[in-house]
Amino acid sequence: MHIADFIYLINPGGYLDKSAAFEIGYAFAHNFKVFSFEKITNEMHKEFITDVLPPEEIIDNYKKILTSPNFRKSNKN
Repeated sequence: MHIADFIYLINPGGYLDKSAAFEIGYAFAHNFKVFSFEKITNEMHKEFITDVLPPEEIIDNYKKILTSPNFRKSNKN
């Protein structure tokens, strides 16, 4: 996970187990964005979720970022 750009939680019914809560904490500590499939039901964790998006939207948005001219310029060696 340390090389990820973001994490995406599959959380049926908005439920998060202990391992997902740990991943949210890790992501927060390392400034990763956290997206979830469904709205989080636990009030304590809601503030750490960047957005609730379906997988297709995450993929489309990420493709746009990777193919943008600004991304290519900023990642040249």
